[in-house]
Amino acid sequence: MTPNDADLSRPSSDTEREPMHATTIARILGSSRWLVWFAVVGLFLSSATILIYGTLLAVKTIWDTIDEFKLTSYGLEHLTVEFVLLTDAFLLGCVLIIVALGLFQLFVESNVPLPPWLRVTTLDELKAKLLGVTVVLVSVSFVGLVVEWDGNDSILEIGLSIAAVILAISVFLAISGHGGQQKHE
Repeated sequence: MTPNDADLSRPSSDTEREPMHATTIARILGSSRWLVWFAVVGLFLSSATILIYGTLLAVKTIWDTIDEFKLTSYGLEHLTVEFVLLTDAFLLGCVLIIVALGLFQLFVESNVPLPPWLRVTTLDELKAKLLGVTVVLVSVSFVGLVVEWDGNDSILEIGLSIAAVILAISVFLAISGHGGQQKHE
């Protein structure tokens, strides 16, 4: 064996470092999943804020209604608008929780004790859940617009725009295979 053969059989220090660098980078990238905690906590706090604020506003609205005790059609219309807006806020709070739970399951811990309809194993499932709830959210928002409609804006154009968004989401869900029925247990 010549000295040159011995040099070729021994790995150089550069090739020894490459696997170590790759391993370090892989560890850093693997640990970066914990950054999702910031999103989970932010979404949870946002959801809690909206839900608590909405609850307080519901109590205040009910209290004001009882306190005034004026039974008029205008009062009923105003009350209806308030409760539709509250429903919209509560739905948004629920959407934020669903996204927080989904991100938590995907990036942090997959074995979270949740009902089957809230379990998420892929990003596509999370997107499908988000889009499904978005359809409901947009629909409730439109009902709020209809209830508040004063005749000035073209409600037909708004309705058709919202219908187009719902149709696009429905087609996407059907094509991606997430448009089926899910049982809530």
